[in-house]
Amino acid sequence: MKTSRSSGSKVYGLRACLIAGAVLVVTPPAGAQMPPGAGDVLREASPPERVPPGTEEAPLLPERAAPAPAAAAGPSFVLRAVRFAGNSAFTDAQLQAEVAPWLGKEVSFADLQAMAAQVSARYREAGFLLAEAIVPAQAIEDGRVELSVIEGRMGAVRTTIDAAAPVREAVIRDIAAGLPSGEPLRGAELERTMLLLSDLPGLRPEAALEPGTEPGSVDLVLEVAPRRRWDLMVDVDNHGSRSTSEYRAGLLGRINSPLRLGDNLDVRLQAGTGGRLAYGRVGYELPVGGRGTRFGVSVARVEYELGEEFAALDANGEADLVEVGLTHPFVRSRARNLFGRLGWQAKRLDDRLDAVGFTEDKKLRSVHAGLNYEQRDDWLGGGYMSAELTVHRGRLRLDPDALALDQAGRRSAGNFTRWTYGLSRLNALMDKTSLYFAISGQFASRNLDSAEKVALGGPRAVRAYAPSEATVDVGHVATLELRRALTPELSVQLFHDWGWGHSDRHALGGTDNSVSLRGAGVGAFWSLAGETVLRTSLAWRTSARGEVDRDRVPRLYVQLTHAF
Repeated sequence: MKTSRSSGSKVYGLRACLIAGAVLVVTPPAGAQMPPGAGDVLREASPPERVPPGTEEAPLLPERAAPAPAAAAGPSFVLRAVRFAGNSAFTDAQLQAEVAPWLGKEVSFADLQAMAAQVSARYREAGFLLAEAIVPAQAIEDGRVELSVIEGRMGAVRTTIDAAAPVREAVIRDIAAGLPSGEPLRGAELERTMLLLSDLPGLRPEAALEPGTEPGSVDLVLEVAPRRRWDLMVDVDNHGSRSTSEYRAGLLGRINSPLRLGDNLDVRLQAGTGGRLAYGRVGYELPVGGRGTRFGVSVARVEYELGEEFAALDANGEADLVEVGLTHPFVRSRARNLFGRLGWQAKRLDDRLDAVGFTEDKKLRSVHAGLNYEQRDDWLGGGYMSAELTVHRGRLRLDPDALALDQAGRRSAGNFTRWTYGLSRLNALMDKTSLYFAISGQFASRNLDSAEKVALGGPRAVRAYAPSEATVDVGHVATLELRRALTPELSVQLFHDWGWGHSDRHALGGTDNSVSLRGAGVGAFWSLAGETVLRTSLAWRTSARGEVDRDRVPRLYVQLTHAF
């Protein structure tokens, strides 16, 4: 196996040219890989994973009243024709198709009610939440019957906001304005509105429907109650690299609606043991308009020192990251969601090797656009699926000396494009047993800086290997898991991971820089009241040993989080 740390093209890089001899002094010959830099450390410092929200977190929609019991059959007659009154969403011809099975046949009043129920079902299938067809009192002549359709038009929206709710009424009204006044109320429109309201931090919305002032209309009554104004979670794990801090502790906090705009202020802090790693991020996000669009900005910084086999290099550095982005929900429902994302990112990476008087400064600018999709369905017993696709376009800038060396080697400076994707499916197999499959990866137009690479090893990739094992320009990771719930709080998994790719998009000198990692193992997920969560995995590699860390067979990853 050849990993990105041992690729022949690496020896032409700027850092390798200046410190290769020093690395050989402080590491054994088999470990002559380049020391990790700020880009590698920034990639590893990420918030703990969160489980996708379930449908139980969605606000409840008002339910329809149960249909009245069918009347006695009564006298019968031959149905010759059906007239419709009050319909606008469907034409008479479209509704005639629904009543065609009864035409020309002898019918009773119970049959007429069944016919009206069929028309009502046609409306509900199209998403008209409150539409109802009824048989009004009438004198039936020559077998001609009239059906009245009450389409449930949207009337007024009335809000009842708890005084402790942290969001201004104008923000809530902007979202509720998405319901078309005077038009038949569709269930999908109401569901979207309620979910957009629930997306506002610090709110718990509920809806009720009441008769409107106009005949056939309904008013929507929104009741908005407050949630907690803050969220806090702490975490500890052993997901870090041994040279920077294998064991880490972190904090993730959020202030909900600090400016009463439906905004949120987030803080993420993380530190490694021995004081060799410190990471911090502050982000702010707020809604733009009433259609669910959100604007966000964040700044992050990571500082590191290398230890273990790289301690003699006196290596240290920092990375600064600024991000600006927009997200928009094109589809928002309990069954499926589609989000679009646009963003801009700026990175500054500074690495120093004080033992050899070496300094390297890099600047990265990039924009990205992507889509995220998720759905919950009943396919093959029911499950959850997610998919994402993002294109990144950026530029790496180096100082003149660094640029000259880069052009003689990997040629990573300049414009680049990379595409990232992900696809996952969790499907029920039988009671308490499910199957999970996921694949993700990246394609690149050219050789990339370490900050833009992806790692094939680690707790979110091939779990039998160390974090940042086999960092690649082009690579893919696939996972297959069989999950079994032993209790409501505890589930276990059997898994197999695959990772493959190329450490450099364009290898120098015709060298083979392909990478392949494989591993299998067992895992466990334990949750206590949704507050304390323990994730563990124990994996054995089924391919060659790694090169960025001592070989551990099996390899254990542990993460413990607690939400207050």
